[in-house]
Amino acid sequence: MCETLNTYFASVFTKEKTDNIPEVKQVFHGGSSQLPSLIDITPDDVFKQISRIKDVKAPGDDNINPALLKHIASEISEPVYNLQ
Repeated sequence: MCETLNTYFASVFTKEKTDNIPEVKQVFHGGSSQLPSLIDITPDDVFKQISRIKDVKAPGDDNINPALLKHIASEISEPVYNLQ
């Protein structure tokens, strides 16, 4: 069965030529401390996003009930912000 699936998937994908791939040119020559911040968030942003969670939904992979997260949003916003 594995061979059959492999044959099928190999037949539907395109093999691209790899002899003409352009080289990537480095445009940034500074250190990591000079990198711009791509995302600028605040603890208040974290609080707002947690507050937007629909509390009637099922828990996620972490098994934390959304209603609980909303209830403790003001207490966890700062620690969650500090995880970045």
